[in-house]
Amino acid sequence: MYDFNAYPTQKQIEDVAKALVEKHPCLKEPGSKEGFYCWKFSLGFKMGNLRQKYRIAGCPELAVNRKRSEGQEKRKMKKARWSEINFLPDFPQGKSPNNLEDDKHCYMKQKRRSRTAV
Repeated sequence: MYDFNAYPTQKQIEDVAKALVEKHPCLKEPGSKEGFYCWKFSLGFKMGNLRQKYRIAGCPELAVNRKRSEGQEKRKMKKARWSEINFLPDFPQGKSPNNLEDDKHCYMKQKRRSRTAV
């Protein structure tokens, strides 16, 4: 579920819990109206724990969205979307800003050569 969205809505969590119970009927809760009432809470806590582990590991998206400590402002930050101006995706695995800058210069040189050769 984290692969699709780090911050799922309640509706998305409910859909996942429903699909889980439909795929594995043995997980259906007796006495529950829908059969997946507590699974919604379990999945919500699981996502929170997973976000915390990724935040500690240094995932930049989650480090930006974490709550501030007592002394700091408790302003809620929104996750950047593709259409927003300040969207910055994570660097590819094994790449750094310097590597990407070198690649950019190499591509620009190749492009200049191809233009002058025509």
